[in-house]
Amino acid sequence: MELAKEEKCEFLPFLSPRKVLVKGGKIVGMQFVRTEQDEAGAWREDEEQRVQLKADVVISAFGSVLSDPQVKEALSPITFNRWGLPDVDPETMQTSEPWVFAGGDIVGMANTTVESVNDGKQASWFIHRYIQSQFAAAVPARPALPLFHTPIDLVDISVEMAGLRFINPFGLASATPATSTTMIRRAFEAGWGFALTKTFSLDKDIVTNVSPRIIRGTTSGPSYGPGQSSFLNIELISEKTAAYWCQSVTELKADFPDRVSVI
Repeated sequence: MELAKEEKCEFLPFLSPRKVLVKGGKIVGMQFVRTEQDEAGAWREDEEQRVQLKADVVISAFGSVLSDPQVKEALSPITFNRWGLPDVDPETMQTSEPWVFAGGDIVGMANTTVESVNDGKQASWFIHRYIQSQFAAAVPARPALPLFHTPIDLVDISVEMAGLRFINPFGLASATPATSTTMIRRAFEAGWGFALTKTFSLDKDIVTNVSPRIIRGTTSGPSYGPGQSSFLNIELISEKTAAYWCQSVTELKADFPDRVSVI
C-alpha cells in the first residue's frame, strides 16, 4: 500500500470488480459496482450503482482464501484458524501437524511475492531441522543449511609448506580482507584455507589510519592528466593490537582447527 502511494497510484475504495470490458479482442476497460455497508455492519454490492473505467491492462491482485472443501479435506487433520486458513507458527512455518509446513498465500501471512518466497526460505531450515531430528542428528542452533556437495569436493587439494598443512592453497593475504576476526571467520566459513592477519604494530607504536587512502601516484611518468602513472594506497597498518590478534587467533583455531592463521 505504501509503495503504491509513493508511485502516485489512485485508490478507488468501495468498488467491487464485476467484469473486464473487451472490444476487438483487446481490453478497453473495467466495470465495477458500488459496495455499501448496511446498518447491521454487513457489506453488500449495489448492482444499480455501476462504475466503468478505461484500461489497457488489468492486473488481478487480491487476498486469497481457502474455500474449496476438497482442498480443505485433503489438508486434514491440519487445524484451521478463524479465517479458514491453515494455522501455522510464524517463525517455523509449521502447522498443527509437525511434519507439515505451509507458507505464502495458503496461510495468508505474506503480503507480497517477496514475503512468500521468504516463507519458503524460512521453512526450508525448519524442515531440515525436523528431518534431522527424526534420525537424532545434530543440528546447529543457528540456521546453516548444508553446502552444495559434488564428487569434485572429494578431490584432495591440500598442500604442505614449512611443515604446515593447508586444506587448500587459497587464503587471505595481509590486506583489507583480513582486517578483523569477523572477516577472517567469514572467509573460513566460505572455505578459504588460511589467513594472514593484517600487519599490526606494538602498543607503543600504535597508529591511526588516514582518510582518504587513495592518492595520486608519482612513481614514474606524468604527474597529471590521463597519462599519469598510477594511484597509490596509503592505508596504514591494522589498528588492532597484538592482544586482540592473539585472542582472535586462539578463537579461530578453536573453531577451525584445520585452518591456518598467521600473525
